[in-house]
This record gives sequence, C-alpha cells and structure tokens, in this order.
Amino acid sequence: MHHPTAELLDLYARRQGLPIIGVRLGLEDDRSTWSIQFSDDATQSDRDRESETIASFDEEAETVLAHESDVDTQLAEPVVSALLEVLAPETSYTAEQLNQLMKDQLTSMQP
Repeated sequence: MHHPTAELLDLYARRQGLPIIGVRLGLEDDRSTWSIQFSDDATQSDRDRESETIASFDEEAETVLAHESDVDTQLAEPVVSALLEVLAPETSYTAEQLNQLMKDQLTSMQP
C-alpha cells in the first residue's frame, strides 16, 4: 500500500504526541512550505515543535512503520485468523507460527 507523504507526516506528528488536526504540504520537495495544523488544545510548547517535527521527519522510516502497521491490520482480520486455525492442523506449524511466518513474508514485501 502506498502512503502519501502528507499521510506519513500526519502519522509521525501524532506519534510525537502533538495534538493536531492535520498537515499541509505546499511543494512536496520543499519542507519550508509544509505546516502542521494544531488542534485548539495545543499548547505553545506543542506549536514550537512544528519546525523540529517537520525537519526530523524521515519519509523512508515512516513508510516502513506504516507498512508494518498495514501488515498487522491485515493479519488481525478475523478471516485470516480463522484460515490459520483451519490450516494449522494440516501443517507442522501452530496457528501462531503460521501467523508469524505470514507477518515475516508480508513485512519483507516493502513497498
């Protein structure tokens, strides 16, 4: 799954604990045109972290984290769990081991 830069920056800012409503990217290759839209409950200290957050954003690292999150979401689907439970007795693996094998395979398929 492809994640646009704005989506990745939004996730990154939220993971940094910033109370935001979203982000804006003017020119994707010019971070001086990027901004973070803070929620009403953001403190001045939060707002002062805007430049630092944008500067420290690592799109490649965030892409990896987003991909891993996507994999976890896919494997948490009830149909996947049910399928692994059905298949496990037919293999030498437990359902948990099959889940880990699938996770390893899907994670290695980086976008």
